[in-house]
Amino acid sequence: MKKAFSLLEAILSLALFSLLLILFSKPLMSISDFYSKHKILTHKQVNANLALLFIDKILQDCIELSLSNSGFSCLKRDFDNVLLQRNSQFFIGYSGLLLQDANLSFYSPKSLLLDKNSNPSVLLNQQTLHNFKKDNLLFYSLKDKSLYEAKILDKERILFLKDDFQGFYVLLDAKLTFRLSGKELIYEYESNNKVFSSILLDEVENFELRKDNAMYELKICAKDFCISKWSLSA
Repeated sequence: MKKAFSLLEAILSLALFSLLLILFSKPLMSISDFYSKHKILTHKQVNANLALLFIDKILQDCIELSLSNSGFSCLKRDFDNVLLQRNSQFFIGYSGLLLQDANLSFYSPKSLLLDKNSNPSVLLNQQTLHNFKKDNLLFYSLKDKSLYEAKILDKERILFLKDDFQGFYVLLDAKLTFRLSGKELIYEYESNNKVFSSILLDEVENFELRKDNAMYELKICAKDFCISKWSLSA
């Protein structure tokens, strides 16, 4: 009788446990699914924020900004002195100033624009960086915010191909483009008619850069969220 009672207890306990398992399995699965989806959403939001920060950094060096329905493109100023990089280190020798001498020739003091012995120079670094042999450079005038192309004659002297200017300048690194293709946010780097592209972010529903007075709003939207960032650049 005692054994039969113990067996009955075991059967009842098993039945009760099965009932509780059935009752709580769905809520537990729902909670697990919720945290899984929340983790994925958080990961996507972090990636979108990082993409916005990267684009905002690019905007700080942008000129000639051109907006389109799918994104924007611009020319990147060489404020980081990429064209002066030598052996992974930066060296001094870039004045960023154009002057005119008594012979009406234009020169940039101690700029190392060209070295005929193939030593590191601005022109050689640009040719190496972008894999081309063009002997011209684009100068961006900080005074009138315009672009000027010039032929490099030696370490300091230049010859403007069209208009000329005097004053402070920065060089240009490349043309950059951010555009939405399908649901992929594409980042393109163009130099000397060669385009290198990569996917900056995927699963993007909408990407836009909107100008509002003197500010720009960057916005990225995915299926479940939108993230925006204001920038004083560009």
